[in-house]
Amino acid sequence: MQIELCTTEETCIKCEKKAVYTILINGKKYYSCEEHRPEINLRKRLESLGHIVYINGKDATVTVAGLLMLIHECGIKEINTEIIEHDRESKFCIVQATLKGARGVYTGYGDACPQSTNRMVQAHYIRVAESRAIARAARWYLGIGLTASNEIVTGE
Repeated sequence: MQIELCTTEETCIKCEKKAVYTILINGKKYYSCEEHRPEINLRKRLESLGHIVYINGKDATVTVAGLLMLIHECGIKEINTEIIEHDRESKFCIVQATLKGARGVYTGYGDACPQSTNRMVQAHYIRVAESRAIARAARWYLGIGLTASNEIVTGE
């Protein structure tokens, strides 16, 4: 899915308002007003599919599964990761993730160590760092301001 400013006189597919955006999905054009722009309804969609998780009952976060679903819908072509720093002794790792797709190229970094992960995944700190990096890059690719749920350390 690509979204661009509408350059022709069109009406929104959901109402009769003047279209502000042209939405390209699989080679087909759709038009939307500001109110019905897909990203505006993104959080509602994620929530309805169970991809918004509330930490301590109040702080909303987005799941990695939800982010992955959306980046594939929004034209992601490549996900590349690279370990930037790894200290085996202290079990600390920093990973860089680069996402390339229809919306451009976005890079994010994720780090993990035993103190920043839940006990269940402490031995897998490298994978946690990689997942956090991918989630951060995906949030930028999608324009989502919510923190990813895998970035938050909660009680056991």
